[in-house]
Amino acid sequence: MTGSIRRAADPLAERGVRCFERAEFERAAECFERAAAGQGARTRERAHLLSRACECRADLARALAHAQCFSRAERELASVLAHAPGSAPARLLRARLFERSGRVGEALDDLARLADSGHRSVAGVLLEACCRAALRDRAGFREALDRATALALEQPAQVMTETQAPDPPTRRALLPKLRRAVALRPAEPGSRIALAELLLDLGEGCEAELHLDAASVSRPGDSTVAILRGRALLERGAAADAVRVFEALAGFRAAPPDVCGWLGLARYHLGDLAGARSALERALLGNRRYAAAWRALALVHHAAGDLAAAARAARQAQVRHRERPEVAAAALECVAHAPDPAGLAALRRAVRLQSSYPDLRLSLARALRATGEPD
Repeated sequence: MTGSIRRAADPLAERGVRCFERAEFERAAECFERAAAGQGARTRERAHLLSRACECRADLARALAHAQCFSRAERELASVLAHAPGSAPARLLRARLFERSGRVGEALDDLARLADSGHRSVAGVLLEACCRAALRDRAGFREALDRATALALEQPAQVMTETQAPDPPTRRALLPKLRRAVALRPAEPGSRIALAELLLDLGEGCEAELHLDAASVSRPGDSTVAILRGRALLERGAAADAVRVFEALAGFRAAPPDVCGWLGLARYHLGDLAGARSALERALLGNRRYAAAWRALALVHHAAGDLAAAARAARQAQVRHRERPEVAAAALECVAHAPDPAGLAALRRAVRLQSSYPDLRLSLARALRATGEPD
């Protein structure tokens, strides 16, 4: 969502953009709403400004949820969903807030609407499993875990990501920009890496691997390239090869939690449940808030037949969950228009919102390294 905020000629809209860039989401939303009020009743610009206000309120709701201001977060999410009922991230976050406050029925209603809209995510299905467990619906709990397992086997990256957002059409619109950036600077690995990651997100693994091969020539030991290569192998069913890639990265004593998480997921796909559990527990030692590792661990316990442990891990994925603001689109825009610092600014904004989130700081460090900044 952050990537869609654009500069505008209206002074109020300009102020809204500046507030947004400082992570002042409430002020930004108010500016966009006041700017929209000054437009005609049915103009395209008015609709655009209201959409931007909605995006700001969605980011505000996430920030409020992180600060444990749950009632205010729910009010903001209700406003977002009234304007954009198809917003999967907002509906999933509201379902999570409903579940944590004991309103399991309302959480299940939101999750059912997500499913009806065609949205599928391992995170959402595991949240449903937690709701079923709270209702002591053992059969429903097991059935939800079965669906999460099927989805994880079909789309491995779903385990490691929160939702399908940003929407594929939004991300697909970045493809021409990144391809132009690669064509203009074919020797620049940053653009190729960003393009490869986007292609993987869109299910274009074969083309992604070609760009990763080219990027590895100039960055032979780059961990980001290796992680993406392992993900590409896993998604095309080469779990054994993916395990070898991740094991090479995890061989270091201070291996990042995300590397151990991907290794655990690859071993799970290979059927090595004991090895998967070991890698995931190592990831959680490095970051207890790593919700993706908890999700994968729930699937491992379910495969091993330990429903009680699966329930505990699925619950921990909700308790430990920290949804960072959606900065991926802005970061890709930054790479596509290098040296435009918009993506780095978005990552820094996210770090200010969640300063204790280790993986977010790791993402910023990798982005800084990719652009050659020393800090």
